[in-house]
Amino acid sequence: MWPFNRNSSKTDSHSEYIDCAQFLASERLRDLTPDEREEIKRAFGPLQKQCYLSNHVDNILGASAAATLCNLASGMTREVLELESDTDLKSDLETAGEAETIKFRDETKAQQDRAIWLARKATELYPHPVLFARLAKLLEAAGRSDDANKVREIYDKLKAAWTPRYTDELLMMELNPETPYSEKCE
Repeated sequence: MWPFNRNSSKTDSHSEYIDCAQFLASERLRDLTPDEREEIKRAFGPLQKQCYLSNHVDNILGASAAATLCNLASGMTREVLELESDTDLKSDLETAGEAETIKFRDETKAQQDRAIWLARKATELYPHPVLFARLAKLLEAAGRSDDANKVREIYDKLKAAWTPRYTDELLMMELNPETPYSEKCE
C-alpha cells in the first residue's frame, strides 16, 4: 500500500525505500542519546515493519519522531518545574548548603536546556506550527521570554501559511495532550 512496502526492493524506478533503522541512523538524528533513540524506536512501533518511499519518509517518520521528542521535552520540563516547586526539597537544599544548591540548579538548568534542544530538534524533523508553540512554552517555562517571543513570531507566520499534510494527524495522535505545554491544532 502506498507509500508503504514490506519489502525494500529496488523495483520502483521512482525512488528507493527507507526503513526505520535507516531513518534512526541518519545524519539528522546523530546528536540524540541512545535513550532518546530508543524512545523514538519504541514510538515507531508497528511502523518499524514497513519500508517507506524516500520522498515520504520525512513526513511519516519525521512526524512520529518529532512527537516523541516533543513529549520527552515536555516531560523533562515538567520534572524540573515539579522539583523547583517541591517545598521539602527546597528546605533540604537550604540545610545542605550552598554547594548542593548550586549543583541542583546546574542539573535542572542542564535538563531544561536539553528539553529545549529536543523541542528544537522536533521542529527540524517536522516543522509543524504546534511544535513551535510547544517550543515557545518550554522556553517561557525556562525563563527565556525573549527567545519564546521570537519562536512565537515564527509560529504565527508558519500557522498563517500552513497547508495541512496527510501526516499531521499522525503527529497530533502521538503528541501527549496531558502536558501543560499543549496547543490544540486548529
